[in-house]
Amino acid sequence: MWTPSPNSLARTGMRFRGDIRLSTVALLVACWPALTVRSAETRHLAGVEHVSTINLPHRWGVDFVKRGNYLYLTGSESQRKFAVIDASDPRNLKVVAENEAGLYAARNLCIHDNLILTNLYRYINAIDVSDPTQPELLLGCQWDVDPERQGPLPHYRFQWVGKHVFLACAKPQRAFRVYEVERLFLPKLVATVDLSSRLDEACVKVLSAAQQWYPNAEMLVDGATVHTSFGTHVVGFDVRNPAAPSVLYCHKMPANVVGLALAGKRLYVAMNSRWTKKGDPGQDASVAVVDLASPASLKILGEYRGMAVPERLLIAGDTLYLVGEEKMPPEAANLGGVPFTRGLKETFERRVALHVLDAANPARIVCRASLPFPLRVGHYGDAVCRAMALDGGVLFVADHDYGVRTVDVSDPGRPRLIGGLRTITHEVRKVIPAGKTLYIVNGSCVNAADISDPQRPLLDVEGSLSAIAGWTISQPVFHPNGRFLYSLKRGSYEVAVAEFQKRGAARGEVVNLVRLPDGWGGRDLGWARDRLFVLGTKENEWAKAELFVFQPVDGGKGLKLTARCPLGAFKSWVGWVWGTAFLVADDRVFVLNCHRKASEAREGRYATQRQETVSTDLAVVDVGKPDSPRAFPPVNLVELAPGPRPTFFADHALAYKDGYLFFYALDDSPPKSLPSYLLVYDVRNPEKPSLVAALKEPAAAKDSFVVRNLCLLSPEPYLAGSSEANGAWVVDIRDPRQPVTAWKEPEHARATDTEH
Repeated sequence: MWTPSPNSLARTGMRFRGDIRLSTVALLVACWPALTVRSAETRHLAGVEHVSTINLPHRWGVDFVKRGNYLYLTGSESQRKFAVIDASDPRNLKVVAENEAGLYAARNLCIHDNLILTNLYRYINAIDVSDPTQPELLLGCQWDVDPERQGPLPHYRFQWVGKHVFLACAKPQRAFRVYEVERLFLPKLVATVDLSSRLDEACVKVLSAAQQWYPNAEMLVDGATVHTSFGTHVVGFDVRNPAAPSVLYCHKMPANVVGLALAGKRLYVAMNSRWTKKGDPGQDASVAVVDLASPASLKILGEYRGMAVPERLLIAGDTLYLVGEEKMPPEAANLGGVPFTRGLKETFERRVALHVLDAANPARIVCRASLPFPLRVGHYGDAVCRAMALDGGVLFVADHDYGVRTVDVSDPGRPRLIGGLRTITHEVRKVIPAGKTLYIVNGSCVNAADISDPQRPLLDVEGSLSAIAGWTISQPVFHPNGRFLYSLKRGSYEVAVAEFQKRGAARGEVVNLVRLPDGWGGRDLGWARDRLFVLGTKENEWAKAELFVFQPVDGGKGLKLTARCPLGAFKSWVGWVWGTAFLVADDRVFVLNCHRKASEAREGRYATQRQETVSTDLAVVDVGKPDSPRAFPPVNLVELAPGPRPTFFADHALAYKDGYLFFYALDDSPPKSLPSYLLVYDVRNPEKPSLVAALKEPAAAKDSFVVRNLCLLSPEPYLAGSSEANGAWVVDIRDPRQPVTAWKEPEHARATDTEH
């Protein structure tokens, strides 16, 4: 989906019609650098004025280091990947600075004097934090550690001590390296340790797994000893002579090592099977206490198995703090008293929690107290915590799909959550204007912005509804009364109903979970004619689709199923993968399904997504009488007329007006890059749609082909589109048979290849 770089949103004086996707609003009014209106390009849009910008905390993942009153934080896939947080008041964390941090995605980091080193996939960059409020990326200090690399990313972990940088990566032949830093930051390799003869085949397989794109491994430096891990092995290095480091120990553990803590001669090791085995990540999971007194023959002194999926550790005296995932207690399986239904039960088999452990006796570690964190939907089956810091009785915790949480542990037996700062929202999926409030739907929550003064919008960064988030396929819709929001998270078997106590309220809470018919999951939804229409997908027969019609009851809090309309089986999956578009218009519902030669061409498998399109099938449902819907047989748009070979991958690329369907399509005819077209179909006769116009997008075809979005704007007759890489496009459709480009976003350099 296109989101404005750096994932910001602006509001103009232009009025919008209905629910507006973020990609639509943003493409008209914001980008990076700021969108400028050019009269030659926008003769029909001369009244549009950019008056303000709302910056969202768009990042993926959290890692940080703390020094003094500041947290230095990284987050990937954003143009504000590095942030400085004032933590002087743990109850009121504040972002004081943000910057780019360099190319690609920011991951691990360390601090040395006034320099932060941060790992951005292939590069390690230096950031000067002499003035924490004005961090400066040192552009001349970009370190390409392995310019000749091949295969998966090397997953660097590193620490900078004195004039040496110790670096570990996932390549066994050069697993551990020592660099001497010359001048400001010019590392010179002085030693390499080969572990290929010490790591077994299973461990190497874990290290080379492409899906382990952001490992949770750590590196601890204790005087002249470096402790780290490589997959299932914990390894210690003697670095008394940095030019000739040696292996002190290399010990295989039962599962993948994800967290380390050191106290004297005791090494606390957290491990789980999140990246090693499919299924239960808690398999073989535990926290082990390793005796380092005799490195040649390490001993396990004890274990703690009270956390289902342990991750990050921090030791202070005899108190061991552990963050990970604990099993969801049956009595807690509800949202504000609303019992979990199937989808949420599957999502929250576990919950993120802090366990405070008494580790005085390593043979009998006891949990003194536990504190569950607020429920939030995780992404990609990734880790939940990458960093902790303890300062003045306050524990700072990196909650991977939220941000930073602060816990009062002045009494370790009674931990209390006292604050937090959201630094994670993921991509924005949709915006919904509601009077003086603009609701911003993203992958992690719903944020509300007060736009009563459009020139000074106020964003509620914390947001709400994190427990039902995950709107990567569907996009929520409001009841016309503005109080109830209906949504389908990915992998959902129920419609979540959230109530905003009054129209324009900043935050909502879940008040109902409406189950879909047994055996059906929810793909997408839309609102028309006082009905909620839900596109269902048949469990274990994912190509089968059905339209469910719900009537709101109890003012919108409840939903009553009034009709079901079978759509039959499409040629490709309708389930929770890319390739199906859904649009609810006033009297029509449209379902678009693309079938490509590679049936495995699903989300995340980029190598197979660019396969020849066999068919792009359009099904139309007449909902003029909403409780008696009538479905027409699907029509293959590929065979409809010569010209572009229309295909589709993700998001919402359809719009409808007065008998015409607009499709923001990719042309699958060329052998390489895919040009974009606005295709216009006359669907007044839904049994025989006809192609009446094909307007080529005035932008060079690119290899970034994933997402396309469309929506109607008011004042009409404008159609706004957005796409990955190509940005924004506005088309005048006053004559739908002769659409005309009214404006195109000027091309500009982007900091990452995943923006837009």
